[in-house]
Amino acid sequence: MESILADDAGNLWIGGTGLYRFTPTTRRYLRYDVADGLQSNAFKVGVARGADGTLYFGGINGINYFQPSEIQANPIAPVVQITGLRVNNKAVEVGDTLDGRVLLKRAFFAPQTVVIRNAENGFSVEFAALNYANPQKSRYAYRLLGYNRDWVYPPVGQRMGSFANLPAGQYTLEVKASNGEGAWSRRYATLQFEVLAPW
Repeated sequence: MESILADDAGNLWIGGTGLYRFTPTTRRYLRYDVADGLQSNAFKVGVARGADGTLYFGGINGINYFQPSEIQANPIAPVVQITGLRVNNKAVEVGDTLDGRVLLKRAFFAPQTVVIRNAENGFSVEFAALNYANPQKSRYAYRLLGYNRDWVYPPVGQRMGSFANLPAGQYTLEVKASNGEGAWSRRYATLQFEVLAPW
């Protein structure tokens, strides 16, 4: 933490590795950085509050000032889609054959079941959010129903879920995405898998 100011609504604006708006009543925060138009992600120069409520944060490349009430979170959650499949670290496209059979018969958005043999039981699925406002802030979560009880949240920037040595059975992959400001997609991207027994 390099600097801190309170606004008229009781939020705390904290300069650090970006600029954070922390709401004490909900204990939630939003992070803003150079991708949002800030002069830098460092605010070591100084801070001030104007008589009209304007907040001023000095940084290494200049100054940012704003009316906190005008900074609103983006309420629109992105649409998320499955964009790729890799089996044993080899990309699989629609219609490709693997060991004499076609794994993907249709595009990812079409309902289908991908059959995974025991020798192919190391696969990963790639996904992407259709977030054009600030795509680098998108966050992802996935779960493989029948295997994961909870959502898996990969690190920021990672758009892939990997699976290996799954027990034989039926699975449904669900993927959701966030716009980086707290709005998560309500409609999941899904893909069905059937993992075959070794014998």
